Amino acid sequence: ALFPGKPIVFCGVNIFKPDTLIGRTNITGIKEGMEIEGNLELILRLQPKTQHIVMLGDTTGLGLRMGERAEEIKLKWQNDRVKSKITLDLWDHFSLDELYEKAHSMPSDSVFLMLAIHKDKLGNYFSFDAELPVLAENSSVPIYGMWGALLIGNGVMGGMMNNPYQHGSAAGEMALEVLKGVPVSEIPIQEKAQYTPFFDYKKLEKFDIDLSYLPVNSTVVDRPKTLYHQYKIIVNATLALLVFLMIVIS
Repeated sequence: ALFPGKPIVFCGVNIFKPDTLIGRTNITGIKEGMEIEGNLELILRLQPKTQHIVMLGDTTGLGLRMGERAEEIKLKWQNDRVKSKITLDLWDHFSLDELYEKAHSMPSDSVFLMLAIHKDKLGNYFSFDAELPVLAENSSVPIYGMWGALLIGNGVMGGMMNNPYQHGSAAGEMALEVLKGVPVSEIPIQEKAQYTPFFDYKKLEKFDIDLSYLPVNSTVVDRPKTLYHQYKIIVNATLALLVFLMIVIS
């Protein structure tokens, strides 16, 4: 309506509806998607004694659509002989005070998985910068999530995460290709953003998570550097000198 006929590159679309592009040939982009099931699997890998996973959402448009996907996964797990032993719950109707109170009294075999909270049932806005740290401070159990740089440092322990900055940058690269003259029809829509294991070391330590359980390709922020990492150049130079002297002596 604003710019008829102009090419469009989209990103940040968590739940993509192909019907919206019927009859449109000048739109491409990257589906951000989500990684609910991948995070549920990760939780059980890091905390195998977990019996109760609470997925946190709300009743906004995005919250409801993510909740629908969460319910589909819940039904799938109920029909699995092993996973049916895990209780999956979706909380999406609460005031912030109610959420903080419930989080404070969660049993030790429980965890939270953050889906998307924007507002509580009273209409109070939920901010990752302001309210999430309060939730984390009140929570007796770890909080996992999937929105990368928005969550790490604000109380979330980690998860299979998408980096929003990388996501936007990748869409920007696609837009540059269009500006260079590449037809939109030759730039296919990417099916999903990249989700990789990302963690906050301080939270891993707080909840006594065995680091050997982390996936091999994990990124851990604020991890203390070893003596080798601190003096890598000196150590490597010394070892090289010793090897050289041994060769000379030999």
